[in-house]
Amino acid sequence: MNKKALILGVIVGAIAMRIFFMVTTPETHDHDDHEHIGEVHVHSDFLIMVDGKKVDLTQDKYQSTANDVKLANLHLHDNQGNIIHRHAEGLTLGDLLRSIGFKINNDCLTLDTGEEYCANETKELTLYVNGEKFSPIADYINQEADRVLLYYGDKNSPNISEYENDVTDEACIYTGTCPERGTPPPEACGLTCEVPIEDTY
Repeated sequence: MNKKALILGVIVGAIAMRIFFMVTTPETHDHDDHEHIGEVHVHSDFLIMVDGKKVDLTQDKYQSTANDVKLANLHLHDNQGNIIHRHAEGLTLGDLLRSIGFKINNDCLTLDTGEEYCANETKELTLYVNGEKFSPIADYINQEADRVLLYYGDKNSPNISEYENDVTDEACIYTGTCPERGTPPPEACGLTCEVPIEDTY
């Protein structure tokens, strides 16, 4: 084999390998132009109350699993509806809710069932983070050990403080920052429990 044939063979082989990797490597896209930078594993306690009723987020349809990822880097899992898990920067409460079929803005919350709850003369839609109001609601990015209440109901209801107390205080267990309360449970959310990946939907 002469030198020209050898060089041509190497070039053809390199091109073939490049095509192989382009075909077999899945393409990823940023979701909503968010930059998912940095490896994080943040936990926050979460509760949605609508007209005095808790929205049950423990249902399978709201949970991310290895076979049904709602949003890879921001999700609920293991049939626990009270802990938000975030694995990358830049993802918001609006992203989480959209991933499970909800819609949210500062005025209206729409559930995956199509039921719509909008602020009016007597009702409010408010996000409380550690007892403080947060706005715009959809832009909230959960932080470690935040206690988060999304409330829709009567304005100035005396029950709001009760609902805030109903938000669990378990995020620290998952992070391991309160070892006296137990060891972190195993988390069945696939690779995203350890390695942030790009979200697509």
